[in-house]
Amino acid sequence: MFYAIHDDAGRITQGSKVFAPDEGYEKQLRDLGHSFATDPQAMLLSPDDWYVSAGLLRKRPSLSVLAVRTRIKAGGAETGLLVGVPQAARVTITTGGVIQYQGIPGATELAIPIPVPCVYRVAIELWPYKTYVAEIEAVE
Repeated sequence: MFYAIHDDAGRITQGSKVFAPDEGYEKQLRDLGHSFATDPQAMLLSPDDWYVSAGLLRKRPSLSVLAVRTRIKAGGAETGLLVGVPQAARVTITTGGVIQYQGIPGATELAIPIPVPCVYRVAIELWPYKTYVAEIEAVE
């Protein structure tokens, strides 16, 4: 039996495969205050792809974001363009591992100018959807 321990939002925080399950293990989880869902066939489930809703394991859906322009001229005259961004989504833009922006812009389209040649990594997060990641490259 596979046990997916999860938080109140359904994020899987721990997974355990028990090959000889008994009621004692489930009681121990409950006594420790853990919420969990079970699957008799699963071996290992990635929390990047799965979550728990209404006590059941479910696949995380994908965001319907589209990267329209991912290669632009540096300097700001052109912008990278992402459309279909949920208004409540958190957007994180990094380059070289350094955060350039993080927040909730509240827009469904993101036009991203890049002042110097580099690659921006844009991550869009909205639970329970999978994180959407695109790279926008600015060239000379």
